[in-house]
Amino acid sequence: MIFRNFIQFVVYTNCWISVGAAALAAQYYLFFEQEVDYGFLFFLFFGTQLTYIFQRLVKLNHKNKHDSPRLRWMKRNPIISRFFLFLSLGGCLFLLFFFPPEILFFLAVLGFISFFYIRKFPGEKGKNLRDIPHLKIYLIAIVWAVSSSFLPAFLAEQEWNNNLILLFLANFLYIIAITIPFDIRDLHLDEREKQTIPQLLGVKKAKILAVILAAGAAVLLYVLNSNFVPALIAILGVTSALVLYSKPKHKDLYYSFGVDGLLPLQFVLLLLNFLLLS
Repeated sequence: MIFRNFIQFVVYTNCWISVGAAALAAQYYLFFEQEVDYGFLFFLFFGTQLTYIFQRLVKLNHKNKHDSPRLRWMKRNPIISRFFLFLSLGGCLFLLFFFPPEILFFLAVLGFISFFYIRKFPGEKGKNLRDIPHLKIYLIAIVWAVSSSFLPAFLAEQEWNNNLILLFLANFLYIIAITIPFDIRDLHLDEREKQTIPQLLGVKKAKILAVILAAGAAVLLYVLNSNFVPALIAILGVTSALVLYSKPKHKDLYYSFGVDGLLPLQFVLLLLNFLLLS
């Protein structure tokens, strides 16, 4: 019971998904052998946490018709939820002073997408970005892939090259692959108009597509650095198992802890692989 409560705490305060965001970006420093910018990783942690808490609070304030274990937990723990909201906001504002002003353009674009992903555009029939058919999963993948490749490269003053594009594409494909299970989970909740991948292809074909995309991401990372083969094989195996076992009836923590946990797991395996080669 204590362990389960702890898992719920780290997941529903959005600490877990924020660790995943930082871990995905940390892979940049492994593949390009750059000095780790811890300030950026902490900024990404707080920024991810702020975004996800804000989105869930919007759902609560609008009495979202799709209740979930996460939203029920937040209703029971409003002080904790708002504490982490202000903590993440303060962390972002503090760390922002240490970045060059040029990065504000990237952050403004990503912030715009994140804000209107859940908030509706002004107007009588305004929609949010996630309600636009086919767009939801690709918006998520673009934001995560840019944050974990182009942003750390920009701060490291690295010249844009084919290897950086390979990392972007690998992260883009992998995020789509591990987001498909969430669309499988929400199959009975999402309106038909959203046209998610499981709605279009069916659950079985959506799982196969997710595994193919994860394999494509592994191939791109192999092209980027062939020394990480053992880690890439292990990552692909665990990812495939979790994707193929995804079902709408699974508990929320299977996805919010297990599937989201693939991101820190991937970094840990790559880091171990790197240290063994050093």
